[in-house]
Amino acid sequence: MIHPASISASLTTQPVQSAPAQRPIALWVLAACFLVIAVAVLVAEASLSPAQRIAVFMQTGMFP
Repeated sequence: MIHPASISASLTTQPVQSAPAQRPIALWVLAACFLVIAVAVLVAEASLSPAQRIAVFMQTGMFP
């Protein structure tokens, strides 16, 4: 069975504008989210004293 071709499937001389043009914005949003998470982790880590940090590692089983 032969289906008629739609107008959107016809050949043109102009490039098609698609969704990948919006991806750099999503990449910057993702990078900003990672940056916010990294800063939050660093701030939380900086608030612990060395003795508290060792106690946390010992409780989680990560201390030798």
